[in-house]
Amino acid sequence: MPAPKGLEAVLYISNAIPVEGRWISREQVMGSSWSDLRRLIQTLGLELQAFCLNDGLETKGKEYFSAAEEALRVQFEEIIDKQLELDPDWQIVFNLWLRGETEAELKSLVEIGLARIDEEIKEDPSRWWVSKVRQRVLLALSIRQLIDCMAHPENLRDANSTDLFDQSQWAWARFRIKDGKVDFHLSVLIAILEGIPVERVRECPICLKYFWAGRINMRCCSTRHATALRMREYRKSDKAV
Repeated sequence: MPAPKGLEAVLYISNAIPVEGRWISREQVMGSSWSDLRRLIQTLGLELQAFCLNDGLETKGKEYFSAAEEALRVQFEEIIDKQLELDPDWQIVFNLWLRGETEAELKSLVEIGLARIDEEIKEDPSRWWVSKVRQRVLLALSIRQLIDCMAHPENLRDANSTDLFDQSQWAWARFRIKDGKVDFHLSVLIAILEGIPVERVRECPICLKYFWAGRINMRCCSTRHATALRMREYRKSDKAV
């Protein structure tokens, strides 16, 4: 069974957060100083850093921007057409296109983003750009939290299992009237998750990355890790004899 449209991008965001970063709290993101948040961002994968910090995809030129938009429309189909116009931060949807950039380009984008904020902080610590980056980091952590609950539904018994998402702007529905009818809107990257069968979203026991189980009996993200898991279980059973 193929993965739903857009899910690959959401899983990518979840897996770009280091395992030790899965316990970052909302307070660490929203209540910290910029210097602390800066250090936290730099613990994330390079592509995720660029996802959070880049705000100038359009400066690359209309041709590049059009190619990114077309690729995203193919990936997300009608989700983009219906919801991008109301997304609280449409730029991050386009930032998913940065996954195909070289390491040098990603480093350059991260350096530009950090330098921009460092300069703004000197002028005015309350500038909106810092708040936008905080919300993007919170979005990444929220998506990881939601994916974890899909992979481990039993965690929903914990009242704090989705606290990062519940307290973020990404949980807010936008109200609009379209064609004479009420239409509620969620952010594109959150709307992708609606209706996804949770039994196929799993966490690989070998690398701890989340993946889509195209076959219902898949227990690992790859054949190599499935072999490693069988060997681990064999050695465990052998010792128990």
